[in-house]
Amino acid sequence: MENFEDNCKETCEELYVHLGKFVNKNNHSAGTKARKSAQTLKKLLQSLREDILKTQHERKAVKESGKEDKVEAPKEEVVEEVVEAPKEEKKVKGKKKKAKGKSA
Repeated sequence: MENFEDNCKETCEELYVHLGKFVNKNNHSAGTKARKSAQTLKKLLQSLREDILKTQHERKAVKESGKEDKVEAPKEEVVEEVVEAPKEEKKVKGKKKKAKGKSA
């Protein structure tokens, strides 16, 4: 899991480049390379899933054994950046329509 973030970013970038060439330029070999990048990304994610599951089992075993020592998480610091799209406010001026017809 040490290099997961770097490997994932690199593989995603490769995937987007090859996919763009395949879709926009009809480059057949780029499609093959895109599939290869997608498969590599799939393997990286499966590895991440396995590591997470292993850590969860270790933590559960420690909790059940009554030990107060905690299994330490990796020293890597994961920082997520949240970017919000600007909100557009639309003011709609409208008139209420009067109902046409006979009133009783």
